[in-house]
Amino acid sequence: MDRRVFLARAAAAGGALAATPCRAGSAAGVTKRPGKPRGTRPNVVVVVNDDMRATDWRALPKTQKELQGGSWYPQFFSTLPICTPARVSLLTGMYAHNHHVLDNIGSETVAGYNAFLQNGLEEVSLPVILQNAGYYTGLVGKFMHGYDMNSRQPKGWNRWVARSSGGYTGFDLMIDGVNSRFSKREYATDVLARYALEFIANAPADRPFFLHFSPTAPHAPYVPAKRHRNRYPGAVVPRDGSFNEEDVSDKPALLAAQPLLTPEQIAEIDRSEQLRLQMLAATDEAIVALIQSLRKSGRLENTCFFIMSDNGAVLGQHRLPSSKGLPYDPIVRIPMLAWGRPFRQPSVGRLCSHADIGPTVAELAGTSMPGADGKTLLRPNLRDFVPIQIHASVVSAGGVGLRDYRSMYFEYTSGEKEYYDHRRDPRELDNMLRTGGPNPPEITLDLPSPEQLSARLAQVSTCRGSTCP
Repeated sequence: MDRRVFLARAAAAGGALAATPCRAGSAAGVTKRPGKPRGTRPNVVVVVNDDMRATDWRALPKTQKELQGGSWYPQFFSTLPICTPARVSLLTGMYAHNHHVLDNIGSETVAGYNAFLQNGLEEVSLPVILQNAGYYTGLVGKFMHGYDMNSRQPKGWNRWVARSSGGYTGFDLMIDGVNSRFSKREYATDVLARYALEFIANAPADRPFFLHFSPTAPHAPYVPAKRHRNRYPGAVVPRDGSFNEEDVSDKPALLAAQPLLTPEQIAEIDRSEQLRLQMLAATDEAIVALIQSLRKSGRLENTCFFIMSDNGAVLGQHRLPSSKGLPYDPIVRIPMLAWGRPFRQPSVGRLCSHADIGPTVAELAGTSMPGADGKTLLRPNLRDFVPIQIHASVVSAGGVGLRDYRSMYFEYTSGEKEYYDHRRDPRELDNMLRTGGPNPPEITLDLPSPEQLSARLAQVSTCRGSTCP
């Protein structure tokens, strides 16, 4: 895939692409069939970056070059866009309204690693399913909030190297049940890359492996590796209409109360943009090192990669200096790249999310993920919407909504509503259901009515398993 095309698609606002069902292509020898040797099942590497925005793909040029010919999914969404709920959806194939892990911190029944355990999700998680299917499994990097040095090693993992505390220097790793402290001279992404390479080198030759590689860049605190601190000079956040938005009176009350950003805040946002890109340079090197290691060992041809983020973020959009956990496009739309034998269609316009990754990997492994809400990417799917759920925060009352190829519709617990036509308004500036400000734009005839969307939302936001789109 031409890199310039890839980057242009990554930066473009979603919603305008036509649906293109994904086809598995030449899947012979990948998905297990009756009588098919176990050795033909692929290795799988899932890379989950942390808070990486669609525009941040420009910081992964080497990865894109190495994985040319893969499938680009520009309509990939985080359906509850904060770290832990998104990661739980990936590992269980469930939407948040079914796995009930709704936040990073807070009550143990709805937040973090403890909620993951209390809700019985460990037993049905992807690593357990894959381990039972004969895969050699490993996690290297971030797991989920609430996991620390006092936590036990979760089930399903043969190799466990998890972040437990600290930033990018002077950090701890939980390595197969033993807590290890690393000095300030070591950079976290580099250390994690070494352990990921070690996992690949030690993976049994007669078994397929599953590696969940989860570096923490570009999540704050913004600390790039020393060798990258001169990269991306002059980088700034794009100044589109949503940056320091002039009129937010159409937004829900908590957001409409946000003042305009000050020059000092804008300067800090731009500095954050540069640091985030610099941080991802180490991630780019790490992914390429994994690819090269697999190529050298002769295992790359039988490996599938999935590279994504847990969620995006706003940086100055809609007057917010930095935020996630909102239904806006820079936060929820996080383009994903898949590479491997089944993934040869350059751009796949289907709606998809983290909940689809588990079922897809399970099918590649010749097994299944019972009870998953998501759908495998190896088969056509004509879903019309993906659900978006938001937990209450200081800038949002929380609520539920829908995303499709063209629009975003959201209902807040406060009774407020938002509806944006991405074809006409890709930056989500004009809420067609506004209650404040000047007269809202008319809802065009080719869009569903709010009443139709509300009825569909009631179905999608309570769906389970096979009843989900």
